[in-house]
Amino acid sequence: MSTQPGSIPSRRAKPRDNASRNGRPRWSLGPAERGPRRLGLLLGAAMLGFAGMGQAGVDLGAGGADGQAAYGLAPVVVTAPTRSERARQRSPGSVEVITAEQLQRSGATLLDEALRSHSGIFVSADGTGHSVRGAAREDTVILIDGRRVLGEPSRRYELNRIPTHRIERIEIVKGPGSVLYGSDALGGVINIVTRRPRPGLQGSVAVQAGARARDGEAARYDVGFNLLGGSADTQFTLFGEASHRDGYQQEATAPVRVGPAGNRVAPSSDEAPGWVNQLDLPDEYTIDEFRRDEADVHTLGGSLEHWFSDRFSVRLDASHLWEERRRDFINAGRTNTALAHDDGYRPVFNVPVRWLDDNRRWEVAASADWQATAGLALNHRIHYSRYEKDRSVAVIPYRDLGFESREESDFQGRDVTLIELTNEFLSTWTPVVRHTVQAGFEHRDLEYRDNVEGQEDSSRWQAGVFAQHEWQATERLDIIYGARFDDASVGGDNTSVEGGVVYALAPQASLRVNYAQGFKYPDLRALSADTRTPRGDWMLGADVIREGIKDEAHALAPEQSENVELGVRGHLGDPAALRLRYDFSGFYTAIEDRIARVRETDEYRTFRNIGTSRTRGLEAALETDWSPRLGTDLTATWIEDASWGRVSQAHYRHLPNAPELTAMVTLRWQATQALHLQTRARYVGAYHTAADDDERQASHTLVGVSASYRPAAWQGVRLHAAVDNLFNEDNDSSLYADPGRFLRAGATYQF
Repeated sequence: MSTQPGSIPSRRAKPRDNASRNGRPRWSLGPAERGPRRLGLLLGAAMLGFAGMGQAGVDLGAGGADGQAAYGLAPVVVTAPTRSERARQRSPGSVEVITAEQLQRSGATLLDEALRSHSGIFVSADGTGHSVRGAAREDTVILIDGRRVLGEPSRRYELNRIPTHRIERIEIVKGPGSVLYGSDALGGVINIVTRRPRPGLQGSVAVQAGARARDGEAARYDVGFNLLGGSADTQFTLFGEASHRDGYQQEATAPVRVGPAGNRVAPSSDEAPGWVNQLDLPDEYTIDEFRRDEADVHTLGGSLEHWFSDRFSVRLDASHLWEERRRDFINAGRTNTALAHDDGYRPVFNVPVRWLDDNRRWEVAASADWQATAGLALNHRIHYSRYEKDRSVAVIPYRDLGFESREESDFQGRDVTLIELTNEFLSTWTPVVRHTVQAGFEHRDLEYRDNVEGQEDSSRWQAGVFAQHEWQATERLDIIYGARFDDASVGGDNTSVEGGVVYALAPQASLRVNYAQGFKYPDLRALSADTRTPRGDWMLGADVIREGIKDEAHALAPEQSENVELGVRGHLGDPAALRLRYDFSGFYTAIEDRIARVRETDEYRTFRNIGTSRTRGLEAALETDWSPRLGTDLTATWIEDASWGRVSQAHYRHLPNAPELTAMVTLRWQATQALHLQTRARYVGAYHTAADDDERQASHTLVGVSASYRPAAWQGVRLHAAVDNLFNEDNDSSLYADPGRFLRAGATYQF
């Protein structure tokens, strides 16, 4: 299909890949958010770029519309790095791509499994923690079909909420992405692109079940459907997913303690305070403690899109998520009893509690795409998201602590609502084939409602404008640069820039250099939190004042990041056979004004700018096809432990959840036309879970095997089976939440 200026394809031939329409980029990657720190760089770069636009009418060569590379590999097309379709070979930054075929072959059902099995980023055993090049999980923007995912500010649950059966591909941008994606993209962007409908009717149904091999416990069940289709002018999607996961439990015993710090004793001790006699406290509790929480997650949604003409379309999206989670654990911190005194309630320590989460998310979006001219596309989208959290942390043996009901023992409950309204506009102008200019704005209204009586609500806004220029300077040279300016009601203004160059040294190698800045405004939790932690301490945001505990508010500055990257990628051997594909890169990242939760006193924690972290590392990826049926993949990431600035509250030394070395080797074997087998070994080095703690999580190596089979008699059916943690590897630190050898099997039917 031609995309030269002056040619407009018929709507009946328009592509349906969620990234472009009529040859022009569309809303596929979400908020247009990035920005420069020095506006002069933007102006100078723009003058340089537009000066080169006189070179019109030259063949696209390696960056052509068909994506075929004159130098390098047959391309993998990505959209995340530039918000336009571009061959990964010609993208200056690092980006990993996980395809639908890879997901189906491994049988991964949730996003955390997919990332652990197919990417080089770190994901914890239970999926609640992840890190891109050592950045915190809060530093990664997660998008689904171009829309930010609103949920826990910590991103704790997101990776095991998102099923994979309707995913077309996953794009992982490593490094700051704020010029296009705005606040929060300090460390990277994970963009999830789902299947797009075509005229007619398509769909899929996927089911999977799994359990621990030893005893059948820790069971998990997943089921989902995806229905797509319509006419040439009107298309729809309808999807639903349900996932149930039993909690993984082990027996745990903890000694109950009472009394002041430094002199805590057993309740039966002669040194125990006199008020203990009013309770019925044992000296220890033994429970089946959850190492991984029990979870039920359900999602239902759909979309409707109509083309009013070849040039203009409108799309509506809606979805609803409801989730329940439970975790029983020994609370080593403070648990209040029913006994009140002048300073509050008498505390005990090491008491079993039950954490219950009831979460709801509603999302509605409307977007309009207009191909104003052959070279100009305009896009506008409004996205509303509402997230409700109702949490209780109640004592399991509540009568022992003097309560008449379990509900009365809940001193750590949380009932909050987060609301976000985003308004986005993006224009894409291609005056000549070698130049594409994008410009846009984004405005976000964010609201935090504390539904507990007496608590105050808070709100804020953020707004940004950005511009980016993609310039194919020569047949071998691509230059991409952009800038963004943001302002906010909290945190002030911010300017960010990004620029990169890709140069084809030879048909087998392309050199790339990229510089990017990122930023992150303080989130609503850091500003407005007014609750207790699971350990019983107060957690108070920077703006919160609580008489007698936190007497004054304090300011938080936005976090800022800078990243420099140098890499080379290409192939060796016959280009048609793609015998060996490689990608090597080195990077250096500095993040200033890091915001972290700190213990201010024995009574409460708050959030502070704690200083600067510096990280450098190396990445390598090799993909080898030894024959049409046999291949190997290797990925490795080495990160040097970060150095931190120091503040009065604590000494921060380590980069949390950042193993020094992460490596994975995969062996692929197409045994027959219908049967695909693979085995995977993943090594995760030792790492710290807290910046101010010298204790390290143990290194480990997990091996898994999977099989995918397509019966010839059942067209559209794919059966899969897998064994995770084949050798039952175990330790009490980094694999604390891993159930051990795990068997799973399932089936997918596509039509």
